[in-house]
Amino acid sequence: MSREQFEKEYAEDHDMPIETFSQYRMGDSYRLPMIAKCWRFYQKGEAQAGREAVVIDYEKAARRLAYCMEYPWHHMPEKGKNSMREHAKAVVESALTATSLEVKS
Repeated sequence: MSREQFEKEYAEDHDMPIETFSQYRMGDSYRLPMIAKCWRFYQKGEAQAGREAVVIDYEKAARRLAYCMEYPWHHMPEKGKNSMREHAKAVVESALTATSLEVKS
């Protein structure tokens, strides 16, 4: 899948106009961390295409997302951790949707 196709599918999945993507592009990545993460996860998924399944550590993804948002995991209340886990799972699964990989929790 091309970068343009990724942007189109991301925009459709997140109810945003495709025209807005040009303002978020920054070289080979994007200025918005969530879009940049989806793009990197997508690229990793493309590199692994052809493999049967990928096991995702959503806890590790949630902690990394919290780190990127500069919100220390150990200071986060449980409600926030649960929310971060849900967001991390959504980001990972959104990025892998277009690949042939089967996600196993």
